[in-house]
Amino acid sequence: MLWNDSRSTLESETLTSRIPDIGMIAGVPPQPGFTAPKLMWLKAHEPLVFAKINKILLPKDFITLWLTGCHVTDTSDAAGTLWLDQGKREWSSLLCDASDVDLNWLPPLLNGFDKAGEVTSLASTALGVPKGIPVFAGGGRCRCWCYFNWCDNTRAVFHIARNVWSASDC
Repeated sequence: MLWNDSRSTLESETLTSRIPDIGMIAGVPPQPGFTAPKLMWLKAHEPLVFAKINKILLPKDFITLWLTGCHVTDTSDAAGTLWLDQGKREWSSLLCDASDVDLNWLPPLLNGFDKAGEVTSLASTALGVPKGIPVFAGGGRCRCWCYFNWCDNTRAVFHIARNVWSASDC
């Protein structure tokens, strides 16, 4: 389900009824664009698919996994799941339990500037790039947009990077 799919509106309301102060923990109130209500919808409407889940990755984190073999994410993208306790900067067992998600499915949290891993032999061969190139955790599009706009000498990179985002500019 894409970020703009609104089928999980009821599940967003359910999260609010289960944890009335969820916005204080997650930093935002539940909305259908977040991952937690989407997974709740999946469990209700596609239980056989939901039963096969053993890891959860966001799109850029799947690319990191393919490049490095490392199952990780950064805190800015994690904030868009509704499972992150924003104050503690860690996954919340309360929020995971409320949406029937196993905390073990979620990747370790890194800062965007942390090294996630290195390009593996397999990725090196497939892409024609040297093995061992560092791959960093990165960040959500709005966080990166703010950073690139702050650094005048990286504006050219920003214009390239924004073309691969799946949503409108921030």
